[in-house]
Amino acid sequence: MFAFDSIRISCLRRGIGKYFTVIIFFFLFIMSCAPDRFIQQFPDPIPVTPGTGIFENIYNSYIYAQAIEEIQIPLTEGMVIRDGITLRFFLSNDLEVCVDDDTTFYSSINFTYLGTIKNPDYHLLWGQFYEGNVILLVNAHTGTRVWIDNFPVPSPGGNFLAVSSCSFESNYNPNRFSIFRVFSDSLYIDCSIELEEWGPGLPFWVSDFLVEVPRIEMQWEPITIEVITDTIRIYHFEEQWYIDGTPIFMM
Repeated sequence: MFAFDSIRISCLRRGIGKYFTVIIFFFLFIMSCAPDRFIQQFPDPIPVTPGTGIFENIYNSYIYAQAIEEIQIPLTEGMVIRDGITLRFFLSNDLEVCVDDDTTFYSSINFTYLGTIKNPDYHLLWGQFYEGNVILLVNAHTGTRVWIDNFPVPSPGGNFLAVSSCSFESNYNPNRFSIFRVFSDSLYIDCSIELEEWGPGLPFWVSDFLVEVPRIEMQWEPITIEVITDTIRIYHFEEQWYIDGTPIFMM
């Protein structure tokens, strides 16, 4: 939003200066709101949760993601288009950016549109490998792309993104928790921790500098199942992230 201390327009004819003032004020006000209006037309993202959520009968992650896209793309009213193996995005600056599937056998990846987060404003694409998956973020205003492990959760002020990736039995996906710092046109890893004894669940931001993460562990008997045992608190203090009081150092 723009701040308007005063707007003065001198008009020598017909004494209509005040009308020009009102017109220009509203013109600038509308223009300042344009990015907000643009991003609000996109649907909020739907997470891929095979076997649960809105498609509880779908257990394949890629088929689940495709089902989400079939719901989400029509809601964008032409701002996101599926064109064969290409997803086309129309940005707030009237430019277009395209994301193509990679059909190369050894590095194949197929993308599906999950929705758009706001503040920061990024389109979320599910990237499905032959084994494993990833999230591709596409900036809704500039088209800048960022790879992350999993579904992002923005902090209340939009200054950070928390990302949990829980994987015990395979090496296709990482088992780690990361926090990205948000800049105007980019994201940078602020902290990241590789985990061995437990996995991170969906994070919940208590404040801009405090996030709670469920601790997930494997229960082997009587059946093998993932269970939440407690909650880990990760917080930021004096330019350093801590996990339950222990500093998280970048490797």
